[in-house]
Amino acid sequence: MHYRRWLAQQDVVTRLESAAGERMLVDFAGDTVPVTDPDTGEVWQAQVFVSVLGASGYLYAEATRSQDLASCSWPCECRLSGIPGRALFSTALTSIT
Repeated sequence: MHYRRWLAQQDVVTRLESAAGERMLVDFAGDTVPVTDPDTGEVWQAQVFVSVLGASGYLYAEATRSQDLASCSWPCECRLSGIPGRALFSTALTSIT
C-alpha cells in the first residue's frame, strides 16, 4: 500500500541519452488535423509526423496524407541535413506498411 501511494506521486519520465547523430525518435501524433488544398478547396485529414533528434532535442513535424514511411522520411532527413545512425519508431507497423 505504501509503495502504491508513493508511486502515484511520482512524475515518471523516460529519458533517452544519445550521442550526436546516433538516433532520431519518430512517431505520428494521435490526432489528425484538417488541411484545405488552396487550389481545389478539398479538405483532407492530415496525419502529423513528428521526429526529434536524440542528442539535441531538435524537433521536426509535418502534415502528411498517410502514415507510410515514404511520405515523411525523406523531407525529414533533408531538413535535418542528414540521416541519423538509427531511427526509433514508436509503432513498428507504421514504418513497414
